[in-house]
Amino acid sequence: MIIEAGFHTNPVEEAKLKTADFRQKVAEAIAAGLKKAYQVKGDDESNLTPIKGEAQATREQARAWLQQKAPDWVFLVDLYWDIAPAYGLRPEVALCQACKETGLFRFGGLVQPWQNNFCGLAATGQASDGNTPLYGADPNRVRFEKNVHGAIFIDRPTGVEAHLQHLFAYATDEPLPAGKVLLSPRFKLVKRGSAPFVEYLGAAENPAGVGWAYPGVDYGQSIVRDYLTLLLRTSPPLSPPVAPPPDPSRGETIRELESRVSLLQQELTQVKDELAKYRQAVGAIQEIVKEF
Repeated sequence: MIIEAGFHTNPVEEAKLKTADFRQKVAEAIAAGLKKAYQVKGDDESNLTPIKGEAQATREQARAWLQQKAPDWVFLVDLYWDIAPAYGLRPEVALCQACKETGLFRFGGLVQPWQNNFCGLAATGQASDGNTPLYGADPNRVRFEKNVHGAIFIDRPTGVEAHLQHLFAYATDEPLPAGKVLLSPRFKLVKRGSAPFVEYLGAAENPAGVGWAYPGVDYGQSIVRDYLTLLLRTSPPLSPPVAPPPDPSRGETIRELESRVSLLQQELTQVKDELAKYRQAVGAIQEIVKEF
């Protein structure tokens, strides 16, 4: 198949062919035409992984999984599970993204543990000069420092919530929930609602050509394949056996036995007293007999 989008012999068309914008439009038109001709459909969204929604994993599952991978960081499970519902996000998705961004919290990249930055926010590869704008984020809880890569959050809960806010920005175009203070210094730079699925977080796989990671080849798929799927397969720890409720009849039996024991003890005391009197009588009789 030969597609002629213009001719070099035509000065006007030649000028258009030399521009990237025109070539991009031609490429998109060709792709759209081929899809229509061959009835090619886009990604089946039923096979993709939503970022928004209720948790599909329990805290116990997440703790058990993270205990195997990064035991010193299991406490983060409760932070993600406590904060995510306010944003309508799946906490296990955010936790798994944090695992990917930090190398299972080994922090072998640009961002360091003390920054409480669990998703590489604003770590662009170039250290801050100390004047990186916050774009409306709360300066009392997030800052940048000279020669440090990425944002710095005042504490771990703030770092987790900033991560969730940034993920929220990609997942939906809704405003932040009422009463929430902006903590992500990159929130306003996101093309809102451009990645409702985990698989779209890498620009290379996002139909809009944007994403959390750029070019981000296999970024979203890796989160699902290498982390989320394994977490969801983890069996939560077995609950300790529950003691059966007490048997009321057994309680009555115990009380009856205790009563009988008490009576027997009283009878035994009486027998001992009688025996003592008997011995005294025998002793007296023996003394009298000796006199004869």
